[in-house]
Amino acid sequence: MARFTDTPESAWDIVELIIEKKPIDALLIQEELVDLQRNLPETEAGKTLHSTLKELAQKLEEDQESDETMKRLQAVHEQLRELKIPLSRRLVIFFSRKRTRGVSSPVYL
Repeated sequence: MARFTDTPESAWDIVELIIEKKPIDALLIQEELVDLQRNLPETEAGKTLHSTLKELAQKLEEDQESDETMKRLQAVHEQLRELKIPLSRRLVIFFSRKRTRGVSSPVYL
């Protein structure tokens, strides 16, 4: 660890420390999009976004008092439709052997 003392030398010390560190692993979403060639809705981030949008839609459905709320609800439903993964694609993903590092391999008994 280095402390910045508002001098060029301390700034360069910090830069050197950063450069010397090992390269950062690829982010999970990068691995899923590039290495596994998945579409955004098929990634863990896409799945999280989908579930968050579903929760938002449920909350908006409970509060249907204003036109603005109804417009928001329609927009959320449209976003959910765009994030839906077709069944055929889900089957391909399920049966493919490519796994992300965040997902464990199947266990055979």
